[in-house]
Amino acid sequence: MLFLEGTAGHATRLSLRVLATRGAFAGGALALHASCVRAADGVLVFVGPSGAGKTASSLAFPSRDRLDDDLVLLGESGGRWVRLDIFDKERPARFAPGEAAGLPVRAVLR
Repeated sequence: MLFLEGTAGHATRLSLRVLATRGAFAGGALALHASCVRAADGVLVFVGPSGAGKTASSLAFPSRDRLDDDLVLLGESGGRWVRLDIFDKERPARFAPGEAAGLPVRAVLR
């Protein structure tokens, strides 16, 4: 399931990022228009429509714990949802391969 919101340019960028992860989708991954932070040996995922406060919610956490601010890719591992890494070409400094990959989803908040 994929949710695209916002302007055409935003949707196009998001679509291209999702297509870049198509290998993950073959394994049953889920892409969410959401933000994600590291917390309690896992991640918290903030979902909702544009303007709902997803990014604002993540800003309450230290910058080192803010992982994804627009697209969160989840996969199933061992019967639970875990965060998968996404390379963000627009902000490569935010990509830390493996650093937060595989962390379990502790909560999905709306």
